[in-house]
Amino acid sequence: MFDDALLKSWCQLYKKFIINDGQHLANIINSEPAQKLQSYLTVAVDLEVIVKLKRKSKPKDSEYLNAYGQLKALEATFKHPLNPPIVSLDTCYMLVYSEQHPIIKAIPESVRFRADKDIGNDAILGLRYQWVNIGHSQLSFNHSDVFDGLEKTLKIALSPIASYQDMCWQHKDKHFWCSGVKDEQALESRIIEVLKLAYQHGVGMLLFPELVMTENLQQKISDWLKEYNAFEPVICLVVAGTRHIFIDDKKYANRCTVLNFIGDVLWEQDKSQRFELTADIAQALLNVDSAVFEPSHFAEKFVMCRTKLGRIVTPICLDFIKAEGLWQKLAIDIFLVPAMSSGLSRFELSSKLAGNRWGSAVFVCNTKPEDTKPDYDKNAVHVYLPQKKTKEPDKLSPYLFTIDIDIAMN
Repeated sequence: MFDDALLKSWCQLYKKFIINDGQHLANIINSEPAQKLQSYLTVAVDLEVIVKLKRKSKPKDSEYLNAYGQLKALEATFKHPLNPPIVSLDTCYMLVYSEQHPIIKAIPESVRFRADKDIGNDAILGLRYQWVNIGHSQLSFNHSDVFDGLEKTLKIALSPIASYQDMCWQHKDKHFWCSGVKDEQALESRIIEVLKLAYQHGVGMLLFPELVMTENLQQKISDWLKEYNAFEPVICLVVAGTRHIFIDDKKYANRCTVLNFIGDVLWEQDKSQRFELTADIAQALLNVDSAVFEPSHFAEKFVMCRTKLGRIVTPICLDFIKAEGLWQKLAIDIFLVPAMSSGLSRFELSSKLAGNRWGSAVFVCNTKPEDTKPDYDKNAVHVYLPQKKTKEPDKLSPYLFTIDIDIAMN
């Protein structure tokens, strides 16, 4: 039933009556007697009616209600596929819907934040599906069974293993990049200790920070998982931080690598936001007297992985903070964010925006802050759950913070 033509018509109807004029439709619905309104909500999907409605230049109130009835009928008969549909109009639109993932289902309703869909005009309209403008972004959808065996709790660990001062930095023209680590053997030993401690304490998901990795260190993580975790799996998923990847003689990419329980790559995500080192920081770090920018090869695709725990993405630092970015538009359940930042207050704000809209859970692992900086622990990691109070992570070591999350898998 839902061929490309019907999906496109659905999107056009939604755009015309919800995106462009949802306030007016909500006002009409709010003023209609329940019995009369119900007469518009007992219709079947009718493509001819939809085509006529979307062509109306100045719809009457009754036609707004007819459109609303068709939107509700479309929702009632649509079976959501694993990969959300995308249609092309003026730009691309993706059909997204919010559902209760295992983390939010385990949070008692009395302490949950009400999602945007449950308040204001969204609550009046009561539509489960949204067509979201994603521009011309390329999306990639993965599926993984790494969390299929989870039951009632999940221990998540965040490991601020190193700081930018531990790394080697280079620059050319207006670009800078990380070329390695000053003492790779010491950092490797620290990472192995983190993996051992995480395994001993039953950590199911482990997150490392931004730009304190090398290809060799990521391979060491993979090798350790294959040797010590594969046959009696405890750690299900590792976000193995990010590193600068050489693309050609002018470009590097900032790339996040995600590993499964045997150390195989599940997906990789490049950064999409340009980061600038101001002139004073560039002078201190690189002995350069002008601002320099992170390498100029940016993400060509955005990866979403669907698991039994929910829809997971790994935006890198600024990619999560930028509210107008793609990540804030999609119905994401879990954000795993590697970061290199002087503070995490902006991550807290973006977390609340995502939590209010979609019920998202957010976990941010920063690089190791300076020891002398106030609120050392607060600036190392950030955990957000869509509830009125989130407990602080436990500190198992200076390089490992953990938090137990209740989950409801059924």
